[in-house]
Amino acid sequence: MSREVNTVTPGGDAVPASPGEAPKQRRATVVQDGSLLRDVFGTYGTRVVNICLSMITGIITARMLGPHKRGIFALVYLFASTVVTFGKLGLSQASVYSIRRDRIPPERVAANALFVSLALGGVLALAAWVFREQLLATFLRGVPVWAVVISLPLIPVLLFESYFNAIVQALGQFSLYNRRLMIGTASLVSGMFVFLVLIRGDLEAAILVVVLNPIVMDTWLLVTVWRMLRMRLRLDFGLLGRELRFGVKSHVQVLAQHLHLRVDVYLVAYFLNPSEVAFYVLAVRLAEFMLDIPRSVGMVLYPRLASLDDREMYRLSAQGCRRTLLVTSCAAVIISLIGPLLIVLWYGRAYAPAAKPLPFI
Repeated sequence: MSREVNTVTPGGDAVPASPGEAPKQRRATVVQDGSLLRDVFGTYGTRVVNICLSMITGIITARMLGPHKRGIFALVYLFASTVVTFGKLGLSQASVYSIRRDRIPPERVAANALFVSLALGGVLALAAWVFREQLLATFLRGVPVWAVVISLPLIPVLLFESYFNAIVQALGQFSLYNRRLMIGTASLVSGMFVFLVLIRGDLEAAILVVVLNPIVMDTWLLVTVWRMLRMRLRLDFGLLGRELRFGVKSHVQVLAQHLHLRVDVYLVAYFLNPSEVAFYVLAVRLAEFMLDIPRSVGMVLYPRLASLDDREMYRLSAQGCRRTLLVTSCAAVIISLIGPLLIVLWYGRAYAPAAKPLPFI
């Protein structure tokens, strides 16, 4: 496929920055569309390497913490991820649509994303703290209070990460996305190895590593995007309102998908103990390896779909769905067969019970 360069403005070079503002010359922002196949394979290749590195992290935490503490560790991170999912409001999808379809300057979209992630993330973290007693008595049963406290900064950080990854995606900067993902996962593995294997840290060290690592990586992401777009810290309420109206439609789907994939873990935590959670989460993680295939395809496909006419959009979507279904179905059969052997080999015989729920998942 040929390389195509689009100049992104809301409707030309001379445009108002917001409703009621006098027209002025805007800086052109370049959005690059490379080969679809190249970006899909590049993104999926990065995810494969990321899976391998994440697997190393899982092996380190499983063997050094043991089933009980590994279950607590999984619940702490999952809880932060769930809170963030409730607060996304579809702004990630709206950011891509605004940049690619509506031709809104990316710097305006990014400024809104920064404001919302910090403000909304802070509110969600505060709400999690206020309702900590109810959470610890139900879906976070067995998790100590201190573990919830030190994980709260993850909420605004992961919300920011979601918004700004979408902006990088809309700009067609998949090399930046892939590079950041690789470096972030590699640094996480290194941190776990140092603090759990070499220093012989405990659950506290594991949670601190998983909190501090995205803070460092997302600071780098913010600086990179800031320099790329020359952002100005100004909240555009008119644009934010349009983004929320569009985003809420997809937010329902994203929220339903997250609950569909994660509510079972909370049910296990509610009725059983952290060790059982560790077994179940490990089986879930193995089963979800195949989901990186449609995630890679969707991440690369969505910005392109947003800029196509309806007929071509439907054709390309159907083609991507057919091929993705074929590949993931084959992967599901393979993982069901070899998964029980891999669990004992990688994580140790203490985690052998994780093989029982794997085929069902």
